[in-house]
Amino acid sequence: MRILGGKGIVITGNFSIEREEIKTFLMKIGGQIKSGITGKVDFVFAGEDCGWSKIQKINDLNQSKKANIRILNEADLNYLIKKYGI
Repeated sequence: MRILGGKGIVITGNFSIEREEIKTFLMKIGGQIKSGITGKVDFVFAGEDCGWSKIQKINDLNQSKKANIRILNEADLNYLIKKYGI
């Protein structure tokens, strides 16, 4: 299942689901997990207590037109899980 079609994803902050479960699920639906925020990232799943510096870097990359990174939260993640299953 390639719902995310090879999109680059960063997971940051705390979630109610184990991080490894999140990674496995996102890879199962076609996402590529990245270790840091770069212009090659498409989505950032930002949980509780995510680092402000990461949010600032996303904003800087988006404003300079070097990226178009969308910030998603746990509700967005839960929607994907409900729709496509873990």
